Amino acid sequence: MANTEKVSEQLTRIKDGFDKSNHTFLTRLMSGLQKRIADTVPELEVTPTGKQATVGHIRVNMIGSKVVEDETVLADNQRKIRQLMDIMKNPTAIIGIIGE
Repeated sequence: MANTEKVSEQLTRIKDGFDKSNHTFLTRLMSGLQKRIADTVPELEVTPTGKQATVGHIRVNMIGSKVVEDETVLADNQRKIRQLMDIMKNPTAIIGIIGE
């Protein structure tokens, strides 16, 4: 039997499903990334803000802060976070944190 639903209605239904999928993906990704950051730099709690998930685009900002003793500790923490972000460029690492 042929599908008699309007094309515009089909596209809306597909888009809604895609948006929900993006939201779920982004939520799992942020949860895994928060855990990985907490493991890398203890006491640095990060929070996702400005989450946007639309067809073909996912966007989020992560903010956090930590009080450190001196510039040496600050530089070490910054280095650790930069290394973590470099590791996250690897698709395998992304897949790994989604499952956490």
